[in-house]
Amino acid sequence: MDKRLIAQALHDQARKDIPDDMNLWNEVQERLGGVPQRAARSRLTWVVAVILALLAMSAIAYAAARLLQGQPLDPGLQGASEADLVTMFNQKQTIDGVSATLDYAYADSNRISFSVSSQGDVPIGDSYQFGDVKLSDDAGHVFQSMFGGGGGGGGGDAQSGSLSYSISTVGSYDPAILTDAPDKINLRIEVPLNFVRLGGENAQGLPNAASAPSQDTVEKVIGPFVYNVTIPFIHGQVVEPHQTVTAKGITIRLDRLVIAPSLTRGVICVDPVPDQGYQPLMSLTVKGAPVTLDPVQSFNPLPEGSPAGCYDLQINKSLYQRIGQWRLNIDSLMTYLPVGYSSGSNGTNYDYSIDGMPDALAQVRAKLEPALQPYGIAVTEADGSLKFSFPANSTIDTNVINDIVSASVREESPGPWVFSFDVPPAQ
Repeated sequence: MDKRLIAQALHDQARKDIPDDMNLWNEVQERLGGVPQRAARSRLTWVVAVILALLAMSAIAYAAARLLQGQPLDPGLQGASEADLVTMFNQKQTIDGVSATLDYAYADSNRISFSVSSQGDVPIGDSYQFGDVKLSDDAGHVFQSMFGGGGGGGGGDAQSGSLSYSISTVGSYDPAILTDAPDKINLRIEVPLNFVRLGGENAQGLPNAASAPSQDTVEKVIGPFVYNVTIPFIHGQVVEPHQTVTAKGITIRLDRLVIAPSLTRGVICVDPVPDQGYQPLMSLTVKGAPVTLDPVQSFNPLPEGSPAGCYDLQINKSLYQRIGQWRLNIDSLMTYLPVGYSSGSNGTNYDYSIDGMPDALAQVRAKLEPALQPYGIAVTEADGSLKFSFPANSTIDTNVINDIVSASVREESPGPWVFSFDVPPAQ
């Protein structure tokens, strides 16, 4: 990690957070009253040095917390951050009076990640949204997005004519295109910021709703904001189990795992090939001790031309340097029925709709109807959809209903498929 970049960011934040008029000199002198002058000078020098050191340490710790606070880190990145492997930048740029800040960046064998945020004021009826991000390096590689997201919020009142906003974009990109294994990587992050006129549903209730467009409209593209940074590239631990396990008529082969600080990825193949794809429920022990893991992980498509039934296994958890005997369990495989569902509320009722072919809807209804019956919710079918609703002011927990719907639109094939192998220390 580039210690200078972190130190600079922390000290910049510390300078902002310590008031300019802070003065402890009078208090120090008062507490040293009655001490002989020569001793006082010596002791005063020592006390001031200690106080300044403590203030600096506290300010730096506070600044670090401020820089990390509110960053939407997923479990893998959170682990990398806790291991002090994420490089903080707090690097602000301003274009056309609008500022955007590169908060952090990180790279290992399994993903490259960063966050860019923007805060400020915007006229009521307008909004800022980040556009399509481009991530490349100085060798000309353009990295493809794996997953990511963003967030936002704001507040204000109609009388002021403006709203405060706070938005962010968080990206995770695939470094698989790299043919070598660098120790550092020179990244170029290009992030446009769209100035958007709100329209349609998003403009409802606004003072200018009558003149709003029918949908959100990009009126201006600001930037892109461009950040050229150099960060460490952390190499993962490579394990090649080449193990095959069959259970309940399904054969799974685990060929390879790369265990990096922010993410574990591997190549896994399933036979027979499922029509809809699988989502695994997994568990893990290392040297006999269970590891806390979100049971729902992911099988993602491999590049075009890869063998049928083979997937990119992704475990979003920091498992780096957990050396020794691993026991990786795929406890069951979930597949989702070919249906789509939606829900919403008009303020009076919560309304749900599930769409699909008749045979799929019949399977869903067979599980959904008895599960909703204890809540007094009836399911109807019309025009290729299952529908149900319940009052918005009822005591029914919508999270429970959402879980019931989710369980009804999927099928589960129990295992387990168990893979045991040794993980050596990172090189």
